[in-house]
Amino acid sequence: MNKRNSRVLSYGLAAVLFLAVMIIIAVPREDDSASETISFHLKSVQGESVDSESLKGQPVMLSFVYISDEWESEAAIQSKAQLNFIKSMKEQYESSGIRFLLVDASPVLTGKATSKEKLINFSYDMNIDIPLLMDTKKSNLADRYGVTQLPTTVLIDSSGKIAQRWDGLALSSQLSSAIRQVDQLHEIPAQSIFRGLDAARPLSPNLWLIDGGNDWNSEFPKPVQVLIAGIDGNFQLKVYAENVESGKQIDLYHGPIDKIPDDEAKEILTNMPSMKPIAHLITINQIHLGTGRYKLKVTADEKSDTRNRLQGEIFIDVK
Repeated sequence: MNKRNSRVLSYGLAAVLFLAVMIIIAVPREDDSASETISFHLKSVQGESVDSESLKGQPVMLSFVYISDEWESEAAIQSKAQLNFIKSMKEQYESSGIRFLLVDASPVLTGKATSKEKLINFSYDMNIDIPLLMDTKKSNLADRYGVTQLPTTVLIDSSGKIAQRWDGLALSSQLSSAIRQVDQLHEIPAQSIFRGLDAARPLSPNLWLIDGGNDWNSEFPKPVQVLIAGIDGNFQLKVYAENVESGKQIDLYHGPIDKIPDDEAKEILTNMPSMKPIAHLITINQIHLGTGRYKLKVTADEKSDTRNRLQGEIFIDVK
């Protein structure tokens, strides 16, 4: 074989190896190295406290992304695309009981953490309504998950085990297919978790709808409560229902939500020891909705900084 043919063969083999590596990276995989549950307790830029204990029994999609002022790099471009795909998944599947979380894993590439101010501005500019968690040297969550490429997305089943993982950009079709295969995907059940209150449904880690878990009936007004747990602040609450079929929006409440005394808050949050003993609670009486399926949406904005927002939604069937 002459030198020219030898070089052509070498280049061909190199190209094949490169494509093979790219295919391996793009293919989702089960993560054997992280089969055990990884515990964590992180703060979100929205002011929420998120820990693995509060997520027990729920499927979770955790996406590690790169956040930067400069979007020219491949990691930044793909992370931005991943954010949009995750937002789309949240709109489609959150009412089925799966939780979505984002983690700023910029230190994986830059070696330094993104400032909280920059993350807040980013979440506001991108209209992110998903908890954006701040990884720290102490928590080191990205490293514990073995993240070396951004974005990286992990799907955790309801038992806390990793069902699937994507190193690199995961398309909506891939995410959707994996989510539908996760076990125990169902309507969010009410939990008897707060002492002295009826069963509650989580709208976000710190925002809860308390309706007793009972059916909603069009013939009888429905009293419900909204609880903000573990966060202090001067919040303005908005609650409204959107009829899924007609798109008609019905305002249910718009006003302040009162902070309750510390001793009462401590009693209510007895079963959530990792959460600060701080709570805000409001009772909304006489909610009267016609027969149909509704998307119930709740937002709580801090008066001093509207970028500090808690929000969540849940589907309600009124019979």
